[in-house]
Amino acid sequence: ASLIERREKAQQKHDEAKSLKDGIDRRSRIVTNMLRKYFSNEQYDDYEHFIRMKSTLLMDAKDIEENILIIEKQIEILTQISISDSQNLQTSNNTESLQTNSFKAISSMA
Repeated sequence: ASLIERREKAQQKHDEAKSLKDGIDRRSRIVTNMLRKYFSNEQYDDYEHFIRMKSTLLMDAKDIEENILIIEKQIEILTQISISDSQNLQTSNNTESLQTNSFKAISSMA
């Protein structure tokens, strides 16, 4: 029953998507016909190229934004690691310094 319900929902979504695509295609043909009336072939080709490039550039911009966010997170993590390592190194140096001073003090007593 659950599988049948999922299948029906998927089918409904598919039908809705198909209907939306058909509507978009129909409007696109109408706009294309109107533009062809007012534009020369060269102007229409330029317009078509502009629309394709705009879509491509928008997708590229989205990818770049996502990559920037990933890189910023990596920088933040590396900064935190660096700070942590620096603090650990300082603690280690302080411990070594205390051990060296203690050893010197004991050596001078002997």
